[in-house]
Amino acid sequence: VSNLCVLQLYDDGATVCRYLTRHLYEGRQVVLMSSVGKGVEGMPWLFYAETRADQILRDVSLQWKFTLNDDVPGGGNAANSLRFWLATYSIEGLWLGWEQLSDQLDLCAHLNGISTSPRSPPHAWRRFASSLTSQCQLPLKDVLRCGTRPVFYDMFAENVDGSLVPVPVRILNLVRSSTRPNVHSKPKVWLAQDESLDDVFVRRFTLCDSASGRVGGDEAYLEPDKHRPQVFRWAAHMAMEVRLRPDSEGQIYVPTLSIAYAEKRTAELVEHETTSVTFKAEYSMDTESYWSVAGALLAVTIVLILVAVAVRMYLTDRRYPYTSWIIPGGDMNLFMPKLAIQFATLLAATLSILFWFHYVMAMYWLIMFKAQDAPYLLLPSALGAEQYRPHDVLLVLLFCFAVVCVL
Repeated sequence: VSNLCVLQLYDDGATVCRYLTRHLYEGRQVVLMSSVGKGVEGMPWLFYAETRADQILRDVSLQWKFTLNDDVPGGGNAANSLRFWLATYSIEGLWLGWEQLSDQLDLCAHLNGISTSPRSPPHAWRRFASSLTSQCQLPLKDVLRCGTRPVFYDMFAENVDGSLVPVPVRILNLVRSSTRPNVHSKPKVWLAQDESLDDVFVRRFTLCDSASGRVGGDEAYLEPDKHRPQVFRWAAHMAMEVRLRPDSEGQIYVPTLSIAYAEKRTAELVEHETTSVTFKAEYSMDTESYWSVAGALLAVTIVLILVAVAVRMYLTDRRYPYTSWIIPGGDMNLFMPKLAIQFATLLAATLSILFWFHYVMAMYWLIMFKAQDAPYLLLPSALGAEQYRPHDVLLVLLFCFAVVCVL
């Protein structure tokens, strides 16, 4: 029953999920399953019961101290790569054993997809600070076969003492009270409050599923190869996010896995049809303090710009007399009107100061990121492009100002 609820993507409106939470969980005690996670005693751990999203996202159970060096001394808590384990189950709930994570999460590698972008080996992302993006085209017939007998996974990260720390899973398609709490409508960088604080995390997931789309009696379940499903589903986009802790050098929060599923009706399946599948692994840090400092520096820069503009405009007003576009007689004036000169002065003064602000900020990231041995500074997460949007906007403004000033 638990795995059937997983196939329904934990939709609290689905019959099997309602039966699980309202009947099978009834009367059972909620117990601590990890340092921050709670589950229902005597039942497979699917939900983080009575646990807030911020507690899950800031789980400090992993005690590794990561380094960027190739040589790592043995016997301590130093490491330069992460190790994950997968507990595997069949749809009937049978234990299939442990698997050390290699390329299972990357369907491009797992199903031999045709890569549409250069990428590193699928296991390369487990090297600390080695972000990875993998994108490929998969034949939908291969995805359909992959889900004939779905395998279910519980993911764990290996700790210093060999114990296993649960990895929380964020399913973007998950439905709670007819809403999707894990789909964020606004960029995080512009929010006063982080929308991820109301995210719903779960434990178990699957990569492909055509079993729940089959219709019929026992034979449809016992002989899946002979019964074509009406609908099949797969993990179209997966993202593993590893975040650096700001309070401890080289240590991280427990990673989180995000999954977005896609589905297809078999009646609409076209011969040789393919689908795009992506896997991303992103190492990042909390940039709240950086944006606070950057905002303060930008405020100082704006003050300097206002002072520079005021001085330059005053000098322009004193040096250039007023002239109109048209001189008496109807001919065009040979000299640029004073208003146009003042506008060009405004752009030039703004450009001269704003350029150095942008240059200093860019060089800070270049020098500090490249020169570090211990992981002190990681690039902002690319999982949400909003972290880089201020840089892009400022770069475009500087380019436009420079073009106008040159002309």
